[in-house]
Amino acid sequence: MGDTSVSNFHSEEKLDNEFKEIEKLKKALEESQDKLEESKIKTEFIANLSHEFKTPLNILMGAMQLIEMYALNGSIIDTDKKLEKYMDTMKQNALRLLKLINNIIDITKIYSSELSLEFHNYDVVSIVKNVVQSIAVYAKLKSVNIHFKTELNERIIACDADKIERIMLNLLSNALKFTDGGGSIVVSINSYDNKVHISVEDNGIGIHEDKLKIIFKRFRQVDKSFTRNREGSGIGLSIVKGLVEMHNGSIRVESQYKKGSRFTIELPETVLDETSQAGLYELYEDRVRERVRVELSDIEDIC
Repeated sequence: MGDTSVSNFHSEEKLDNEFKEIEKLKKALEESQDKLEESKIKTEFIANLSHEFKTPLNILMGAMQLIEMYALNGSIIDTDKKLEKYMDTMKQNALRLLKLINNIIDITKIYSSELSLEFHNYDVVSIVKNVVQSIAVYAKLKSVNIHFKTELNERIIACDADKIERIMLNLLSNALKFTDGGGSIVVSINSYDNKVHISVEDNGIGIHEDKLKIIFKRFRQVDKSFTRNREGSGIGLSIVKGLVEMHNGSIRVESQYKKGSRFTIELPETVLDETSQAGLYELYEDRVRERVRVELSDIEDIC
């Protein structure tokens, strides 16, 4: 009888402990769901706020373009060029705001899985080459040499051409931002192991080894001691990583402080079963020029 009582006691104690464990797990699950919902609300709030900022900014930029037009046709007399100076400052800072807003919108879409890609078969060599050419004039203004190297005539892969352009513009603008006059940037593209390898290498300021692990994290700047012409929000590389991974690719960085950095992207050489020929991706000059100006807006000696 005594043994039965002890056995029942242990069984009840075991059940009680299991019940408590279940209650703990239930509470932890509820807290996790609450945090997830809170995170979702914050993400939606940031996205909505960014859109709200963009509307008045577009109006301001439109007004500035109108003033420029009046100055050009003689409706506004600016003999001392003071208006031109102030307008340049206003435009550059408006572009900085636009870049920040666009980045916030994109990063919230990427990490909430709301950003969709449009895949078609494109010649990735042509896309990369055209982006390099579009930024060459700005590199020249900063006295930085930029080179494009490849042994490939073309390489057709399934990708979102617009997003590949965005990735390359971000990497090139970063390389330009952190490379002083007299320096160089080399962009190369090759194919092996059924992957396209794209690298952007510079001999600029480089990155401390202990900072490499945070380079792709959201809102994390590598070095907060950078001078005014090297500032940024720390969002761009996180967007690049997100876009590369949405292509089922990967990105890595190698760097030595004061010697330079090399970013390497690997994209799978897959193609879609499309009846038509490979898509012809046209980098419309006006659009690319505007994108480059926005991407380089935080480099004062260029814009």
